[in-house]
Amino acid sequence: MNFGPILKKLRLSSGLKQSQVATLMKVEGYVISDWEQGRSEPSLDDFRKLCVIYDVPSDEVLCIDSPEARARVLVVSSDLLKTIKLRGQI
Repeated sequence: MNFGPILKKLRLSSGLKQSQVATLMKVEGYVISDWEQGRSEPSLDDFRKLCVIYDVPSDEVLCIDSPEARARVLVVSSDLLKTIKLRGQI
């Protein structure tokens, strides 16, 4: 899923410039642009920080309420469980 348009919409709704978000995130300015353009995605830690900055719950950003998103979460969860089992961690 490309979070770029969602991140850009949240930033604009917050009235912030990319440079301001970059300062708050303690990253270079191009990083915010890359996320919003879909050239890269924020790490989980950065994603959490963005949710705090934009004052939104993570499930809203992830669109967890959509059927497509729920299906994606199930696939990722299933793949993760398989990986853990293969490593003998459970």
